[in-house]
Amino acid sequence: MEEIKKWIIDNYLNEKLSFNSCLFISGVSGSGKSYLINKIIKDMDLFLISINSNNCSSSAQLIDLLMKSFISSLIQILTNNNSKKIIVIDDFDVLNSLDNTIKLALYNFILNNQKIKKITIIIIINNEIIKKIGEIKKKCKIIEIKKLGEYEIFNILKTYKEDIELGEALKIISETDYNINEAIKMINNLRFNNNDNFFDFNDIYLNNFNRNHLRKLLLKK
Repeated sequence: MEEIKKWIIDNYLNEKLSFNSCLFISGVSGSGKSYLINKIIKDMDLFLISINSNNCSSSAQLIDLLMKSFISSLIQILTNNNSKKIIVIDDFDVLNSLDNTIKLALYNFILNNQKIKKITIIIIINNEIIKKIGEIKKKCKIIEIKKLGEYEIFNILKTYKEDIELGEALKIISETDYNINEAIKMINNLRFNNNDNFFDFNDIYLNNFNRNHLRKLLLKK
């Protein structure tokens, strides 16, 4: 974590966009890459601009989102938020599967816009894909995230279920093979299943359905 924080701090000293402005965070699926980056962003009080498979599925969309990110943010202006911006491109392996020209589009965007004021870019990617992204991997820094240990995952799970016992956590960790995403899903399902007032999908057709319950139901499914 400290290595990534230091890279971000050092990177903000540079004024113009370059390949040095871009950091790849790699690791096996479920190693906590996204969790770690989001925690760092929160700790450093940065203004997050998120690009992922929910809002991007092609090279054209990626370039459009990147260009808009480099323009003054309306949200920041309206909220008087002067925090430094950071762009996080998550699900890069998914984006690449949707459009295999995305890696080239990102490379060309950085190459052709080195006169504009920079924003730090972090790209989250699985180890299996990092070898297949072409020239950009030779230009940008790569930091590999190792799988989290038992006590690290235990402490994360406690943020989702404060009263979780170590034994219960270790069982979940073992069953999910140290996959932090699956462990969190399991914690959520356990919590929702223990809710006596929980409902099923038929409840969404009621006039007075509980939106918070709907959110939980969607997470459960």
